[in-house]
Amino acid sequence: MALGVLDVDAAAGRRKISPSMGSVVVLSAFGVPFGIRVSDPALLRRVRKHIPPQSEPSSATPTRTYSLRSRRSVTRTSNVQHRNKTRKRQICYEVWAGKSCVVRTHSLSATLNAFESDLQLYVAEMSEDKVFLHAGVVEWKGAAIVIPAPSGSGKTTLVASMLQRGATYYSDEYAVLDKEGRVHPYARSLSVKTPKGQRRKHPQLFGSGCGIEPIPVGLVVLTRFRKGGQWRPHSVTAGRAVLALAKNAVAIRRQPERVLSFLCRALLGVPTLETERGEASNIAQLILREAGKLRFGRTAGGISVSRS
Repeated sequence: MALGVLDVDAAAGRRKISPSMGSVVVLSAFGVPFGIRVSDPALLRRVRKHIPPQSEPSSATPTRTYSLRSRRSVTRTSNVQHRNKTRKRQICYEVWAGKSCVVRTHSLSATLNAFESDLQLYVAEMSEDKVFLHAGVVEWKGAAIVIPAPSGSGKTTLVASMLQRGATYYSDEYAVLDKEGRVHPYARSLSVKTPKGQRRKHPQLFGSGCGIEPIPVGLVVLTRFRKGGQWRPHSVTAGRAVLALAKNAVAIRRQPERVLSFLCRALLGVPTLETERGEASNIAQLILREAGKLRFGRTAGGISVSRS
């Protein structure tokens, strides 16, 4: 079954992708080729929103192929009081990564979320020319503010608050570093918690555009939420900063030397602050104010940072 045209929807824009291997669409994101096939063409309209940004058609052999399947299943339920049985028809969804089942569920949204999570982690770990850190990233006055933190730590809320104050969106999930130490956008729509669960919201809803070009790191903020926490930042050593970011690097176990090399380059001369924090709305302006005190210049060794 040919898949037809796959429209990859990302916060930074849209691209039309055509199949290149019969029933398998082969794409590449950040240098990692992967394949996608579906059993039902109707799934394509939903799958396109869960593919990594910057995905492009590829002629390479995919290193992993994802199969999204749907089938009808019948569930038998018993009613003891009336001594009868009922048959309930449902659609069962499955995601397979190669020969391994990622998820099997009756919820399409849960299926797509599991597919997205597994695929983006796979790309983040296998990329050879980029290093992925779990972090929120915004651009402010030409440089990146990087806030490393694991998923579920509130970095999306903090990023959204900075966007509302004029920062440019780069990511609420990954800081993507190249060998020159620059940060590339990973501009998926923000994953915002709502009473009905996680929802994707375009950065324009927060008054911001998406970054396009790679930019140098200007400030790293190590922060953790504590109810009633106060903004009391203190500088940390370069070694402490590298270790803190390495802890959030996806490929640190697989490629530790390369990860540390990229981090040392990115953090050369870059200040790192550490502090507890309270509500994101209170700390966002303070982070931007701190970053606004810095001046950036280019040197033979990379980026120089000084206080104005």
